[in-house]
Amino acid sequence: MKKLLRRRITIFFILLIPILIISTSSIIAAEKSNKSILVDFEAGIVGDVKLRGNIANIIQAIGSSRVKETTEFPEGQPVKVYIILFGNHKVYKHWNCFSYKDPTFKTKEGLGIGSKVRDFNRHYGDGRILFDEGFSIKYETDKIHISVLTKYIETFRKGQNIKLYTNSKVNEVFVW
Repeated sequence: MKKLLRRRITIFFILLIPILIISTSSIIAAEKSNKSILVDFEAGIVGDVKLRGNIANIIQAIGSSRVKETTEFPEGQPVKVYIILFGNHKVYKHWNCFSYKDPTFKTKEGLGIGSKVRDFNRHYGDGRILFDEGFSIKYETDKIHISVLTKYIETFRKGQNIKLYTNSKVNEVFVW
């Protein structure tokens, strides 16, 4: 009886190991892959999800399981922010725009988190420096309205040329 039980347990684990390897390898591979999720600034689309408009339409399109509600306190007042999940990657839907901090999200030109300000300048012209709520660089064309945030240098003063920042890396993108 004991031999039979041991044999069954051994067979069970022998059969279980390949299943575990197969089922976890795709998860590990997906996390290690350098696949980007496409962001279209003009259309307001991330992946295949249109993020312009109200949250009810987004939830209807992708389901409530991919949307989490949280609260932020910009300027000390509570504001709802929705986290839109793309696997383990997050986009933040604010009342008037969306933002992201994850380098997985890239435009078709390859722009995103980790890109340099000069890369954005090359595609959208010289941005305008803003100091409204921290330091950001705003790009506006007929078709897009975005702001990029970068860690700014403490010695920077208003009025200096944006070209000083062309080597700064972008660490957050806002899309209106």
